Amino acid sequence: MKTTFNKVLGKNIKSRRTGLGMTQMQLAVSTSIDMSFISRLERGVVNSSVESLIKISDALGCNVIDIIPKTNYPKKELKK
Repeated sequence: MKTTFNKVLGKNIKSRRTGLGMTQMQLAVSTSIDMSFISRLERGVVNSSVESLIKISDALGCNVIDIIPKTNYPKKELKK
């Protein structure tokens, strides 16, 4: 499940970035995030912090929710 989530997250980021005609280097500079991390993130091989996702979404001109994969996993019931 985590691997699929990371891959879809990476595809969403890459799709928005390339749609804007932005290179990984440009995204790295505008977010102050290392380009190699952005590359690994787009390939779905690393996890990202919420802080990094906020920086990336700001640079891409979207909300974080726009790049987070949509899931249909059932929510677990909270124990009372």
